[in-house]
Amino acid sequence: VSDDTDALQNAIYEAQTLSCPVVLPKGEYNISRALKLDPERPAHLHLLGVCSVSSVIRNMHQDNALNLNPEKRTFQNAKIANITFINGVEGTSNGLKATNMSEYTIENCIFRNFLFSMELESCWRGAISNCFFRERFNYAGYPMVKIGSQCNSVAFRSCWFANANAISTPMVY
Repeated sequence: VSDDTDALQNAIYEAQTLSCPVVLPKGEYNISRALKLDPERPAHLHLLGVCSVSSVIRNMHQDNALNLNPEKRTFQNAKIANITFINGVEGTSNGLKATNMSEYTIENCIFRNFLFSMELESCWRGAISNCFFRERFNYAGYPMVKIGSQCNSVAFRSCWFANANAISTPMVY
C-alpha cells in the first residue's frame, strides 16, 4: 500500500501559495497523517476530485483525514467536492474537522467509517450538499456530523445519512 500523504500535503501547500485548486485525478490516495493547512500561507483550499466514487482519500491513521484549522485565522471560501473519504482503521478519527471557516462549500462527497464524518466548530455561512454519510465502526450513540458552538447558517441540502443519530448541535440555554 502506497503512502500518498506527502504528495497530497505538498499539493495543498502549493495551492495555498498560488491560490489555485488541488484536483485529484481518479485513484485511491492513502494517507498516514492528517492533511492540513499551513498557517504561514494564505488560508485557501479548493480540494476537488473528478467524481466522488473515483477520487478516494483513505485515512490509514487514528486522526482526522482533513484538518482545516488555520490556527485562529478565519478560513474563507473553501470548497471540498467530488471526493470519497474512507476511514481504513478503527479508531477515533474524523473525516473532516474544520474550525473558523466561513462561506464554504462541501458537495458531492461520501464519508465512510468515521467517528464523526464532519466536525465543525466556529463555522458559518456554509453549504453542505449532495453528501452521503454512511457506515461506521462500532460508534453507537455518536452523530455522523457534529456541529459545535459558534456555528450558524450551515445549510444541509440533499444529503443522505445512513444512521438515525445523524447530526449533533450544542444545547442552547
